[in-house]
Amino acid sequence: MPGRQWSELENLDDVELEALMYPNPKSGGRKEQPDWQYVHRENRRPGLTLELLWHEYVEKSTNPYSYSQFTHLYGDWRKCLNIVMRQDHIAGEKLFVDWSGKTKEVIDPETGVVEQEQIFVAVMGVSNYCYAEATLSQDLKARVGAHVRAFEYMGAVPRRCARQYQIWCHKGRHL
Repeated sequence: MPGRQWSELENLDDVELEALMYPNPKSGGRKEQPDWQYVHRENRRPGLTLELLWHEYVEKSTNPYSYSQFTHLYGDWRKCLNIVMRQDHIAGEKLFVDWSGKTKEVIDPETGVVEQEQIFVAVMGVSNYCYAEATLSQDLKARVGAHVRAFEYMGAVPRRCARQYQIWCHKGRHL
């Protein structure tokens, strides 16, 4: 053993020798608990995953959990939140509509021009029947066209359309 004199080692029993030769890196005590509220808040941000948050936790921790244990414990923690948002819907009454917020690049094969697709999503309140479509803008023409195609796809017109986030506003008036 480097750095040890024989006189230090000769009187040790087998258990003590084994502990010196093969130190257990996991014997450092309890695992450090992640800040689950921080993990939960950050996990809702676009592009952030539990794996990225786990790597951040490992860098800060001296005795971290494995990734599988981290995700298991996070799942257990989330079960304790008891978040419930009860919504009663009447069939055919509401169609929830919105733009997803995420875009996708589209390259015109003839011109090579790169444009961003906007994703329109419509969901019926009771059945969760979905319609999605990509458009090149969120202007009035694209919005009306997307609604019409959603109604045609679903074979029905709901009593009203409910925008998830009132994003189509201009000078205090909804379009």
